[in-house]
Amino acid sequence: MYAWDRLRPRRVAAAFTALGLSAAGLIGFAGVASALPTTSLVGVPSCDTTTGTWTVQWTGSPKDTPAGDIGTITVTSATPAGSLVVPDQLTTTQAPKSSYTFTQTGIAGGTTSVTVIVTEDWVANPAVTGKPAYALTKTPTTTVDLGTCDGPSPTPTPVVSVTTTCNSVTYTLGNTSVVTDGVERPAVSAPGTITYTIEKSTDGGTTYTAVDSVDVAPGDTVTKTESGAGKYQVAIGATVQAGSAATVTGVCSGPNPTPTPTPTVTPTLTTSGTIVSACPTVLGKNGSYVITITSAPSSTESAEFRVAETGTVVATSGSVAPGANYAYTGVLTSGEAVTITASQSVDNGVTWTPVTITDPAAVVCAKVLGVTFENPPPVTAPKAPTSTLPFTGMPVLPTLLVGFGLLGMGAALVAVSRRRRSGVAEL
Repeated sequence: MYAWDRLRPRRVAAAFTALGLSAAGLIGFAGVASALPTTSLVGVPSCDTTTGTWTVQWTGSPKDTPAGDIGTITVTSATPAGSLVVPDQLTTTQAPKSSYTFTQTGIAGGTTSVTVIVTEDWVANPAVTGKPAYALTKTPTTTVDLGTCDGPSPTPTPVVSVTTTCNSVTYTLGNTSVVTDGVERPAVSAPGTITYTIEKSTDGGTTYTAVDSVDVAPGDTVTKTESGAGKYQVAIGATVQAGSAATVTGVCSGPNPTPTPTPTVTPTLTTSGTIVSACPTVLGKNGSYVITITSAPSSTESAEFRVAETGTVVATSGSVAPGANYAYTGVLTSGEAVTITASQSVDNGVTWTPVTITDPAAVVCAKVLGVTFENPPPVTAPKAPTSTLPFTGMPVLPTLLVGFGLLGMGAALVAVSRRRRSGVAEL
Protein backbone atom coordinates (compact mmCIF):
# COMPACT_ATOMS: atom_id res chain seq x y z
CA MET A 1 0.00 0.00 0.00
CA TYR A 2 2.80 2.27 0.78
CA ALA A 3 4.53 1.55 -2.54
CA TRP A 4 1.35 2.25 -4.52
CA ASP A 5 0.84 5.48 -2.71
CA ARG A 6 4.38 6.51 -3.59
CA LEU A 7 4.01 5.59 -7.27
CA ARG A 8 0.58 7.14 -7.91
CA PRO A 9 1.72 10.80 -7.98
CA ARG A 10 4.49 9.94 -10.46
CA ARG A 11 2.14 8.12 -12.82
CA VAL A 12 -0.37 10.91 -12.64
CA ALA A 13 2.35 13.46 -13.40
CA ALA A 14 3.61 11.36 -16.33
CA ALA A 15 0.09 11.01 -17.69
CA PHE A 16 -0.47 14.76 -17.55
CA THR A 17 2.91 15.37 -19.21
CA ALA A 18 2.10 13.02 -22.10
CA LEU A 19 -1.32 14.58 -22.48
CA GLY A 20 0.23 18.05 -22.62
CA LEU A 21 2.80 17.05 -25.23
CA SER A 22 0.09 15.43 -27.37
CA ALA A 23 -2.04 18.53 -27.18
CA ALA A 24 0.94 20.70 -28.06
CA GLY A 25 1.69 18.47 -31.03
CA LEU A 26 -1.89 18.67 -32.27
CA ILE A 27 -1.88 22.42 -31.86
CA GLY A 28 1.46 22.66 -33.70
CA PHE A 29 0.21 20.47 -36.56
CA ALA A 30 -2.94 22.51 -36.83
CA GLY A 31 -0.78 25.65 -36.96
CA VAL A 32 1.34 24.20 -39.74
CA ALA A 33 -1.72 23.10 -41.70
CA SER A 34 -3.29 26.51 -41.39
CA ALA A 35 -0.05 28.23 -42.41
CA LEU A 36 0.07 26.75 -45.94
CA PRO A 37 0.90 29.70 -48.24
CA THR A 38 -1.76 31.45 -50.29
CA THR A 39 -0.91 33.84 -53.11
CA SER A 40 -2.50 37.04 -54.34
CA LEU A 41 -1.89 37.17 -58.12
CA VAL A 42 -2.42 40.53 -59.87
CA GLY A 43 -1.95 41.38 -63.58
CA VAL A 44 -1.39 44.92 -64.91
CA PRO A 45 -1.94 45.28 -68.71
CA SER A 46 -0.23 47.83 -70.98
CA CYS A 47 -0.78 48.56 -74.69
CA ASP A 48 2.20 48.82 -77.05
CA THR A 49 0.99 51.28 -79.69
CA THR A 50 4.00 50.61 -81.93
CA THR A 51 2.93 46.97 -82.46
CA GLY A 52 -0.74 47.03 -81.46
CA THR A 53 -0.27 44.25 -78.87
CA TRP A 54 -0.90 43.86 -75.13
CA THR A 55 1.67 43.07 -72.43
CA VAL A 56 0.59 41.98 -68.93
CA GLN A 57 2.95 42.31 -65.95
CA TRP A 58 1.94 39.67 -63.37
CA THR A 59 2.88 39.97 -59.67
CA GLY A 60 2.44 37.14 -57.16
CA SER A 61 2.45 38.01 -53.44
CA PRO A 62 2.58 34.82 -51.27
CA LYS A 63 1.19 35.04 -47.74
CA ASP A 64 1.97 33.03 -44.58
CA THR A 65 5.29 31.83 -46.03
CA PRO A 66 8.13 31.97 -43.49
CA ALA A 67 11.13 34.07 -44.39
CA GLY A 68 13.85 32.16 -46.21
CA ASP A 69 11.59 29.51 -47.73
CA ILE A 70 12.51 28.55 -51.31
CA GLY A 71 9.74 28.43 -53.88
CA THR A 72 9.68 27.06 -57.44
CA ILE A 73 7.09 29.11 -59.33
CA THR A 74 5.70 27.57 -62.54
CA VAL A 75 3.10 29.06 -64.92
CA THR A 76 1.10 25.96 -65.81
CA SER A 77 -1.57 27.66 -67.95
CA ALA A 78 -1.87 30.93 -69.90
CA THR A 79 -4.41 32.25 -72.40
CA PRO A 80 -4.82 33.33 -75.13
CA ALA A 81 -2.97 30.62 -77.01
CA GLY A 82 0.19 31.92 -78.64
CA SER A 83 1.01 34.44 -75.93
CA LEU A 84 4.47 34.14 -74.37
CA VAL A 85 5.23 34.02 -70.63
CA VAL A 86 8.75 35.07 -69.57
CA PRO A 87 10.03 33.32 -67.53
CA ASP A 88 7.63 30.39 -67.41
CA GLN A 89 9.45 29.05 -64.33
CA LEU A 90 11.48 30.83 -61.66
CA THR A 91 12.98 30.12 -58.24
CA THR A 92 12.64 32.66 -55.44
CA THR A 93 13.69 32.86 -51.81
CA GLN A 94 10.78 34.26 -49.84
CA ALA A 95 11.42 37.28 -47.69
CA PRO A 96 8.71 38.73 -45.46
CA LYS A 97 6.01 40.38 -47.60
CA SER A 98 8.05 39.91 -50.81
CA SER A 99 6.70 39.04 -54.27
CA TYR A 100 7.70 37.55 -57.63
CA THR A 101 6.93 38.76 -61.19
CA PHE A 102 6.66 37.42 -64.71
CA THR A 103 5.53 38.95 -68.03
CA GLN A 104 2.97 37.75 -70.58
CA THR A 105 3.60 39.21 -74.07
CA GLY A 106 2.45 38.82 -77.69
CA ILE A 107 -1.25 39.32 -76.89
CA ALA A 108 -3.20 40.53 -79.95
CA GLY A 109 -4.73 43.99 -79.65
CA GLY A 110 -8.28 42.65 -80.09
CA THR A 111 -8.04 40.22 -77.13
CA THR A 112 -10.70 40.89 -74.48
CA SER A 113 -9.11 39.06 -71.51
CA VAL A 114 -6.13 36.93 -70.42
CA THR A 115 -5.79 34.23 -67.74
CA VAL A 116 -2.95 32.42 -65.94
CA ILE A 117 -2.63 29.59 -63.42
CA VAL A 118 0.50 29.41 -61.26
CA THR A 119 1.81 26.41 -59.28
CA GLU A 120 4.06 27.09 -56.26
CA ASP A 121 6.29 24.45 -54.65
CA TRP A 122 7.61 25.82 -51.34
CA VAL A 123 10.25 24.04 -49.22
CA ALA A 124 12.08 25.07 -46.08
CA ASN A 125 15.50 26.62 -46.55
CA PRO A 126 18.12 23.95 -45.69
CA ALA A 127 20.10 26.62 -43.88
CA VAL A 128 17.20 27.19 -41.44
CA THR A 129 16.29 24.25 -39.19
CA GLY A 130 13.07 23.47 -37.41
CA LYS A 131 10.79 24.47 -40.32
CA PRO A 132 8.57 21.92 -42.04
CA ALA A 133 8.33 21.58 -45.84
CA TYR A 134 5.15 22.85 -47.44
CA ALA A 135 3.16 20.85 -49.93
CA LEU A 136 2.60 21.83 -53.57
CA THR A 137 0.05 24.63 -53.87
CA LYS A 138 -1.82 25.96 -56.90
CA THR A 139 -3.38 29.38 -57.46
CA PRO A 140 -6.88 29.63 -58.85
CA THR A 141 -7.38 30.88 -62.42
CA THR A 142 -6.71 34.62 -62.46
CA THR A 143 -8.32 36.74 -65.19
CA VAL A 144 -7.48 40.26 -66.39
CA ASP A 145 -9.94 42.05 -68.70
CA LEU A 146 -8.51 44.06 -71.59
CA GLY A 147 -9.85 46.89 -73.73
CA THR A 148 -8.79 47.80 -77.29
CA CYS A 149 -5.13 48.14 -78.26
CA ASP A 150 -4.52 49.59 -81.74
CA GLY A 151 -1.17 50.04 -83.45
CA PRO A 152 0.04 53.32 -84.95
CA SER A 153 -2.42 55.46 -86.83
CA PRO A 154 -2.62 54.01 -90.36
CA THR A 155 -1.80 56.06 -93.43
CA PRO A 156 -5.03 56.95 -95.24
CA THR A 157 -5.53 55.26 -98.59
CA PRO A 158 -7.43 57.20 -101.28
CA VAL A 159 -10.43 55.57 -102.96
CA VAL A 160 -11.78 57.03 -106.23
CA SER A 161 -14.68 55.72 -108.30
CA VAL A 162 -16.21 57.45 -111.32
CA THR A 163 -19.57 57.39 -113.09
CA THR A 164 -20.25 59.36 -116.29
CA THR A 165 -23.36 60.41 -118.17
CA CYS A 166 -23.75 62.37 -121.39
CA ASN A 167 -23.36 65.70 -119.60
CA SER A 168 -21.83 65.01 -116.17
CA VAL A 169 -19.31 63.02 -114.19
CA THR A 170 -19.79 61.88 -110.59
CA TYR A 171 -16.82 61.06 -108.36
CA THR A 172 -17.04 59.09 -105.11
CA LEU A 173 -13.99 59.97 -103.03
CA GLY A 174 -13.09 57.92 -99.94
CA ASN A 175 -10.43 57.68 -97.25
CA THR A 176 -9.61 54.21 -95.90
CA SER A 177 -6.52 52.30 -94.78
CA VAL A 178 -5.19 48.91 -93.67
CA VAL A 179 -4.15 48.66 -90.00
CA THR A 180 -1.36 46.51 -88.58
CA ASP A 181 -3.51 43.50 -87.68
CA GLY A 182 -4.36 43.03 -91.38
CA VAL A 183 -8.04 44.01 -91.10
CA GLU A 184 -9.17 46.75 -93.48
CA ARG A 185 -11.08 49.46 -91.65
CA PRO A 186 -11.57 53.25 -91.94
CA ALA A 187 -8.73 55.39 -90.68
CA VAL A 188 -9.86 56.73 -87.29
CA SER A 189 -7.27 59.25 -86.16
CA ALA A 190 -6.03 62.60 -87.47
CA PRO A 191 -3.91 63.71 -89.19
CA GLY A 192 -5.01 61.82 -92.25
CA THR A 193 -7.37 64.09 -94.19
CA ILE A 194 -7.02 63.70 -97.96
CA THR A 195 -7.48 66.75 -100.21
CA TYR A 196 -8.72 65.82 -103.67
CA THR A 197 -8.65 68.24 -106.62
CA ILE A 198 -11.08 67.70 -109.52
CA GLU A 199 -9.53 69.00 -112.76
CA LYS A 200 -11.08 69.69 -116.16
CA SER A 201 -9.66 70.08 -119.67
CA THR A 202 -11.47 71.74 -122.57
CA ASP A 203 -8.65 71.32 -125.11
CA GLY A 204 -8.68 67.54 -125.40
CA GLY A 205 -6.47 66.83 -122.38
CA THR A 206 -3.50 69.11 -123.11
CA THR A 207 -4.03 71.36 -120.08
CA TYR A 208 -6.17 70.83 -116.98
CA THR A 209 -7.63 73.45 -114.63
CA ALA A 210 -8.87 72.80 -111.09
CA VAL A 211 -12.67 73.14 -110.87
CA ASP A 212 -13.27 71.81 -107.33
CA SER A 213 -11.40 70.85 -104.16
CA VAL A 214 -12.70 68.26 -101.67
CA ASP A 215 -11.39 67.42 -98.17
CA VAL A 216 -12.20 63.87 -97.05
CA ALA A 217 -11.63 63.04 -93.38
CA PRO A 218 -10.46 59.57 -92.29
CA GLY A 219 -13.28 57.08 -92.66
CA ASP A 220 -15.52 59.43 -94.67
CA THR A 221 -16.82 59.30 -98.26
CA VAL A 222 -17.74 62.37 -100.34
CA THR A 223 -19.63 62.40 -103.68
CA LYS A 224 -19.07 65.23 -106.16
CA THR A 225 -20.73 65.81 -109.57
CA GLU A 226 -19.30 68.05 -112.30
CA SER A 227 -21.26 69.06 -115.41
CA GLY A 228 -20.25 70.19 -118.88
CA ALA A 229 -18.38 68.73 -121.84
CA GLY A 230 -14.69 68.09 -121.38
CA LYS A 231 -12.13 65.70 -119.95
CA TYR A 232 -11.92 65.27 -116.18
CA GLN A 233 -9.44 63.77 -113.73
CA VAL A 234 -8.81 63.69 -109.97
CA ALA A 235 -5.44 64.51 -108.39
CA ILE A 236 -3.93 64.52 -104.91
CA GLY A 237 -1.33 67.25 -105.04
CA ALA A 238 0.47 66.77 -108.36
CA THR A 239 -0.35 63.04 -108.60
CA VAL A 240 -3.25 62.09 -110.88
CA GLN A 241 -5.19 59.19 -109.39
CA ALA A 242 -5.37 56.04 -111.46
CA GLY A 243 -8.80 55.32 -112.94
CA SER A 244 -10.06 58.90 -112.43
CA ALA A 245 -9.97 59.98 -116.08
CA ALA A 246 -13.42 60.59 -117.58
CA THR A 247 -14.80 62.19 -120.76
CA VAL A 248 -18.11 64.03 -120.89
CA THR A 249 -19.37 64.59 -124.47
CA GLY A 250 -22.12 67.05 -123.62
CA VAL A 251 -24.32 65.52 -126.34
CA CYS A 252 -27.48 63.97 -124.93
CA SER A 253 -29.82 62.32 -127.43
CA GLY A 254 -32.44 59.99 -126.08
CA PRO A 255 -31.77 58.18 -122.83
CA ASN A 256 -28.43 58.58 -121.15
CA PRO A 257 -25.92 56.17 -122.64
CA THR A 258 -24.41 53.41 -120.56
CA PRO A 259 -21.19 54.66 -118.99
CA THR A 260 -18.16 53.40 -120.84
CA PRO A 261 -15.04 52.58 -118.81
CA THR A 262 -12.09 54.79 -119.62
CA PRO A 263 -9.61 52.79 -121.75
CA THR A 264 -6.13 52.21 -120.40
CA VAL A 265 -3.45 54.16 -122.27
CA THR A 266 -0.74 51.84 -123.57
CA PRO A 267 2.58 53.69 -123.90
CA THR A 268 4.08 53.70 -127.40
CA LEU A 269 7.67 52.45 -127.52
CA THR A 270 10.24 54.86 -128.90
CA THR A 271 11.86 54.08 -132.23
CA SER A 272 15.44 54.01 -130.99
CA GLY A 273 18.00 55.02 -128.44
CA THR A 274 21.75 55.22 -129.12
CA ILE A 275 24.83 55.62 -126.94
CA VAL A 276 28.18 57.12 -127.96
CA SER A 277 30.85 56.78 -125.30
CA ALA A 278 34.41 58.08 -124.88
CA CYS A 279 36.40 56.54 -122.04
CA PRO A 280 39.10 58.65 -120.32
CA THR A 281 42.60 58.27 -121.74
CA VAL A 282 44.44 60.76 -119.54
CA LEU A 283 45.05 60.10 -115.86
CA GLY A 284 42.85 62.37 -113.75
CA LYS A 285 40.54 63.33 -116.62
CA ASN A 286 36.98 62.02 -117.06
CA GLY A 287 35.43 60.66 -120.20
CA SER A 288 31.79 60.96 -121.24
CA TYR A 289 28.92 59.28 -123.00
CA VAL A 290 25.96 60.71 -124.89
CA ILE A 291 22.62 58.87 -125.05
CA THR A 292 20.13 60.07 -127.64
CA ILE A 293 16.48 58.95 -127.52
CA THR A 294 14.04 59.52 -130.38
CA SER A 295 10.35 59.85 -129.53
CA ALA A 296 8.21 57.65 -131.76
CA PRO A 297 6.99 59.73 -134.74
CA SER A 298 3.79 57.67 -134.87
CA SER A 299 2.81 58.49 -131.29
CA THR A 300 -0.13 60.80 -130.72
CA GLU A 301 1.15 61.99 -127.34
CA SER A 302 4.33 63.56 -126.04
CA ALA A 303 6.62 61.44 -123.90
CA GLU A 304 8.94 61.85 -120.95
CA PHE A 305 12.28 60.06 -120.74
CA ARG A 306 14.64 59.20 -117.93
CA VAL A 307 18.19 57.80 -117.96
CA ALA A 308 19.66 55.45 -115.33
CA GLU A 309 23.26 54.43 -114.65
CA THR A 310 23.35 50.87 -113.29
CA GLY A 311 19.82 51.25 -111.89
CA THR A 312 20.19 54.79 -110.48
CA VAL A 313 18.16 57.47 -112.26
CA VAL A 314 20.46 60.37 -113.19
CA ALA A 315 18.28 62.46 -115.52
CA THR A 316 14.61 63.00 -116.41
CA SER A 317 13.49 64.94 -119.46
CA GLY A 318 10.55 67.25 -119.81
CA SER A 319 7.81 66.64 -122.37
CA VAL A 320 9.27 65.51 -125.74
CA ALA A 321 7.04 65.86 -128.80
CA PRO A 322 6.58 62.92 -131.21
CA GLY A 323 9.58 62.61 -133.54
CA ALA A 324 11.79 64.90 -131.41
CA ASN A 325 15.06 63.83 -129.75
CA TYR A 326 16.22 63.93 -126.14
CA ALA A 327 19.97 63.77 -125.46
CA TYR A 328 21.82 63.42 -122.17
CA THR A 329 25.56 63.61 -121.54
CA GLY A 330 26.97 61.56 -118.66
CA VAL A 331 30.42 61.27 -117.09
CA LEU A 332 32.68 58.21 -117.36
CA THR A 333 35.63 57.71 -115.03
CA SER A 334 38.73 55.57 -115.32
CA GLY A 335 38.10 51.92 -114.50
CA GLU A 336 34.30 52.40 -114.37
CA ALA A 337 31.85 49.75 -115.56
CA VAL A 338 28.36 51.23 -116.01
CA THR A 339 25.13 49.93 -117.55
CA ILE A 340 23.07 52.71 -119.10
CA THR A 341 19.32 52.20 -119.48
CA ALA A 342 16.41 54.42 -120.49
CA SER A 343 12.65 54.38 -120.00
CA GLN A 344 9.71 56.48 -121.10
CA SER A 345 6.25 57.53 -119.93
CA VAL A 346 3.28 58.94 -121.81
CA ASP A 347 0.95 59.27 -118.78
CA ASN A 348 2.68 61.95 -116.71
CA GLY A 349 5.11 59.58 -115.04
CA VAL A 350 2.52 57.08 -113.79
CA THR A 351 3.80 54.20 -115.96
CA TRP A 352 7.39 53.81 -117.21
CA THR A 353 8.36 51.40 -119.99
CA PRO A 354 11.86 50.46 -121.22
CA VAL A 355 13.36 52.17 -124.25
CA THR A 356 15.06 49.90 -126.77
CA ILE A 357 18.78 50.76 -127.03
CA THR A 358 20.27 49.80 -130.40
CA ASP A 359 23.88 50.14 -129.24
CA PRO A 360 25.35 48.16 -126.33
CA ALA A 361 24.26 49.83 -123.11
CA ALA A 362 27.13 48.46 -120.98
CA VAL A 363 30.21 50.70 -121.03
CA VAL A 364 33.48 49.52 -119.47
CA CYS A 365 36.37 51.99 -119.29
CA ALA A 366 39.87 50.61 -118.84
CA LYS A 367 41.82 52.04 -115.94
CA VAL A 368 44.44 54.63 -116.93
CA LEU A 369 47.79 53.78 -115.29
CA GLY A 370 51.06 55.69 -114.92
CA VAL A 371 51.68 59.32 -115.87
CA THR A 372 50.57 60.69 -119.22
CA PHE A 373 51.53 64.21 -120.37
CA GLU A 374 48.94 66.23 -122.21
CA ASN A 375 51.74 68.71 -123.30
CA PRO A 376 55.06 66.77 -123.22
CA PRO A 377 58.30 68.82 -122.72
CA PRO A 378 60.23 69.85 -125.89
CA VAL A 379 62.86 67.45 -127.19
CA THR A 380 66.44 68.87 -127.33
CA ALA A 381 69.19 67.47 -129.57
CA PRO A 382 71.95 65.66 -127.68
CA LYS A 383 75.33 67.45 -127.47
CA ALA A 384 78.35 66.08 -129.37
CA PRO A 385 80.77 64.09 -127.19
CA THR A 386 83.91 65.96 -125.95
CA SER A 387 87.22 64.84 -124.41
CA THR A 388 87.98 65.74 -120.78
CA LEU A 389 91.09 65.61 -118.64
CA PRO A 390 91.28 62.99 -115.92
CA PHE A 391 90.65 64.07 -112.32
CA THR A 392 89.69 67.67 -113.23
CA GLY A 393 87.08 66.85 -115.87
CA MET A 394 88.13 69.91 -117.96
CA PRO A 395 87.78 69.69 -121.79
CA VAL A 396 91.08 68.75 -123.49
CA LEU A 397 91.04 71.11 -126.52
CA PRO A 398 90.26 74.38 -124.70
CA THR A 399 92.77 73.53 -122.01
CA LEU A 400 95.57 72.93 -124.60
CA LEU A 401 94.79 76.20 -126.36
CA VAL A 402 95.00 78.12 -123.08
CA GLY A 403 98.30 76.37 -122.29
CA PHE A 404 99.88 77.27 -125.66
CA GLY A 405 98.70 80.85 -125.24
CA LEU A 406 100.38 81.11 -121.87
CA LEU A 407 103.64 79.64 -123.28
CA GLY A 408 103.63 82.21 -126.08
CA MET A 409 103.13 85.09 -123.66
CA GLY A 410 105.98 83.78 -121.50
CA ALA A 411 108.34 83.57 -124.45
CA ALA A 412 107.49 87.14 -125.46
CA LEU A 413 108.19 88.41 -121.95
CA VAL A 414 111.59 86.64 -121.90
CA ALA A 415 112.56 88.21 -125.23
CA VAL A 416 111.65 91.70 -124.05
CA SER A 417 113.66 91.22 -120.87
CA ARG A 418 116.84 90.20 -122.81
CA ARG A 419 116.65 93.30 -125.06
CA ARG A 420 116.52 95.58 -122.05
CA ARG A 421 119.56 93.97 -120.47
CA SER A 422 121.60 94.21 -123.66
CA GLY A 423 120.80 97.90 -124.00
CA VAL A 424 121.88 98.64 -120.49
CA ALA A 425 125.14 96.82 -121.12
CA GLU A 426 125.95 98.97 -124.19
CA LEU A 427 125.48 102.12 -122.17
